[in-house]
Amino acid sequence: PQDMPPGVDRLAGWRAGLAAGGLDDALVEIGTRAFSGTNLFSLTLPDGLESIGSYAFAGCKSIPSVHIPGTVKQIGSSAFEDNKSLSRLTMEEGVETIGSYAFYGCSKLKEITIPSGCPFPLYNMDYPMEIEAGKPGRYVFGNCTALEKVTIYHDFGWIDPGSYNFYGCANLKEINLYMVEEAEYDEDGNVIGYPTVSPTVFAYLDNGSLY
Repeated sequence: PQDMPPGVDRLAGWRAGLAAGGLDDALVEIGTRAFSGTNLFSLTLPDGLESIGSYAFAGCKSIPSVHIPGTVKQIGSSAFEDNKSLSRLTMEEGVETIGSYAFYGCSKLKEITIPSGCPFPLYNMDYPMEIEAGKPGRYVFGNCTALEKVTIYHDFGWIDPGSYNFYGCANLKEINLYMVEEAEYDEDGNVIGYPTVSPTVFAYLDNGSLY
C-alpha cells in the first residue's frame, strides 16, 4: 500500500494502491468520493481532520471499524454508505453535522452512540435550505440491519420519526436517550451521570421496521 504524500491538508482523491492507513496528520478535509469504492481494509482518521465529504468512503467493503475524532465537524451525505464490513463505529464529542445516508446499509453495525453536541435528528449538511427550515436529514442509519442498540446524548427530548434515520433496522431493540443539559456534576465539575429520558415513541412501517 502507498502512503499519502506528507503535508497534504485537503484530499480530493487518492486511490491508487492505498489499502491501509497512510492519512497524513496535516489532513483537515477529505473530499467528495475521495476513497469511494476502494479496497481499504483499515482506516485511521487523524486528529485535526475537520470534514469528511459526501461519498468519501462509500462502498468500501473491507473496513471493520471507524473512529471519528473530536475535531471532525461535518460528515457528508453517504460518507460511509454500504460499508458492509463496518461493525464498530465510535464518535467523539465535536461532530456537528451528519448528512443523509451517511451510514446507510452498514449491515454489520450492531451498536452506535451519538455524542453530545451532535444534532439529532441528524441534519443534512448538503441542503442548507433544509437546515434553515429545521428539516432533518434522512436515512442516516437506514438499512443497518444488524443494529440492535442506540445511545444518544442530546439537549432536547424528541426524535422526528419522519426522518427515517432507522428505516429498515428490523433488529433494533434498545434506544437510550440521555439529557445532557440535566447532567449531574461533582464538586470539580466532572459529569457523574445523566438522567434517562422516557423512551421515544417511534412509528412503525408496514414491515415492522423502526423509522
